[in-house]
Amino acid sequence: MGFFDLPRELRDEIYTHYAAQDGGYLYNQRTRRLRTANGDPIDLSFMQTCSQVAHELRPVIFEKNTVTFRTGWVDRETSDRAASFAIALKWIHIKTAYQLYKVRKAITEDMIEHAGVDFPQCLSLLHRLRGGHETIAPTPLQMVVDWRLWRHPPSTHRGFVKFMLSRGKGTRRWWEFWKDDQVLGQRPEQPNVASLLAGTPDPWMIPNPAEIASLKEQCISSSSSKSDSPIYEDGPIKRYFSAAALAIQFLNGLDPSVLSAVRKIVLDEAHASIAYSECHGLGLVSILQQYPRISIRRQVDTKTMAITSKIGQPYFEQLVDQYHDGQVWDIDGEIERVRVSQAFMRWFEEAVALSSRLSPDRLSLIFHSRNTASTLALLEQMLEDARWQRTLESLAPRPISPLSLLDSCCFFSESFTRVMRGIQQGEGNVRFDIGDLSVCDSNTAIPVDRESTPARVGENWMAHFQGTYVEPSPYAGRKDLLQEYMEDEVQD
Repeated sequence: MGFFDLPRELRDEIYTHYAAQDGGYLYNQRTRRLRTANGDPIDLSFMQTCSQVAHELRPVIFEKNTVTFRTGWVDRETSDRAASFAIALKWIHIKTAYQLYKVRKAITEDMIEHAGVDFPQCLSLLHRLRGGHETIAPTPLQMVVDWRLWRHPPSTHRGFVKFMLSRGKGTRRWWEFWKDDQVLGQRPEQPNVASLLAGTPDPWMIPNPAEIASLKEQCISSSSSKSDSPIYEDGPIKRYFSAAALAIQFLNGLDPSVLSAVRKIVLDEAHASIAYSECHGLGLVSILQQYPRISIRRQVDTKTMAITSKIGQPYFEQLVDQYHDGQVWDIDGEIERVRVSQAFMRWFEEAVALSSRLSPDRLSLIFHSRNTASTLALLEQMLEDARWQRTLESLAPRPISPLSLLDSCCFFSESFTRVMRGIQQGEGNVRFDIGDLSVCDSNTAIPVDRESTPARVGENWMAHFQGTYVEPSPYAGRKDLLQEYMEDEVQD
């Protein structure tokens, strides 16, 4: 009796026993190939016996194994390329936002009407932006740059700026009717910064060296002066492309018949990565919509999220007391508690935006930690912040206007309180993997009197935390924080 004389169901059982790997498969960024969880090559000898076995076995390999993508160190060239990409993106977005500010008074009612179709929450602010004066708080420039004002996530805000600058007026864009010195001070022979947006890669792309060189050249040619060009800082700091970006690059290169067999993907964001990594889940939406049986768990390292910046550079001076008298790093300092909630709010906003497109079981965001006590301390701080923001929101005009909350320091973002409630109740697509979260009753109202205003609540919030210290502390001090981070770098 030959192998193919066996029923297909029995052959599939054999394929499953052959293909299933403990820990599934791990993507190797250097080789751009999958390996077993322990780093060994995948045994494909059975698949190579004949074409029919290959045809039947190939989908089983992906159906029975979770595929994990993890940020990791590759080499200095990749790190510098990542840094250049992040800096160029940030420069372009800042310059285009500034350009919208410069030509704000040319925004017409027709433009506002068109913007309201795709960005309905921005209508009232567009009217104010058009007629705003620099002495009014917030200033028009603050209104353009601060995504919280527009009640949508950062990625949507960048899309809004691009949308506004792409509005046509006949054969020319509306801002092109302004004099050169009124649009970023650019000379006629230079391309305008807004023209860069059409060809700018998405943040979740991994550009090759030629694309980086082209992007740099475009930024230089669009600068009004040499000092206005982006400054690229190559050096010893390690930068990483996100695990989501690695997955998007790999999955887009698969044959559709193979991709349709994939079931579970884990994105292990073990390091802070570049190019607005909190929004990279957007690049997976089209894949998940086209292949409805794929589910993705995006796992973000909590410690890395709390102590590093968007490009992977430690910013200890922003999180612990900084000394300027030459004292060494082993002096303990307390973490600035106000920055805990600020570190997570962008991730929360982007996750809420994704939840409107995908169910929580399709693309979930899990904050992972190796230290439960540290994570509980972070959560306790954020739940307490959520209580204050919820109280502040109850005092604002209805519907809630971010304009009335912006100057109150405990207003973190539009969805902050909603996400924190979902985390505590185990609902939604954002979770912390530490079990019981009953560390703080976030629903208890903070008493306010009749004279309370959002600004006063913000002042009370600052006074409440002034000089206080929460135990257990996420990190005892600067020495422990730095030591833990350096140990991670050595392991890489």
